[in-house]
Amino acid sequence: MKILTNAFTSYDLAAEELSAGLILSPLQQAVIRNHISGYAHQKLGMEFDNRNPMEFGIQIALLDGKIGALQLLLDESDEAFQLSLAQSKTAAQSQE
Repeated sequence: MKILTNAFTSYDLAAEELSAGLILSPLQQAVIRNHISGYAHQKLGMEFDNRNPMEFGIQIALLDGKIGALQLLLDESDEAFQLSLAQSKTAAQSQE
């Protein structure tokens, strides 16, 4: 793992490092799902304000962004886990 020099903090990761970093533990997944649930409940509980429709739209977009970002982490974790399982199965079969 090497830190890259740019305006943001980013890292040059080997494929194995990336895969290991993407796979979330069951507890991490539960915490993320709780956050998604909380944001979704907030969104459902919002009431439209005719006097300030722009603020309503901004708050909906903010919650949608939070939900989307967290769902991306879950999706990438699942994809990396499935790929890891497939690679392990292939490796085991080639040793037989």
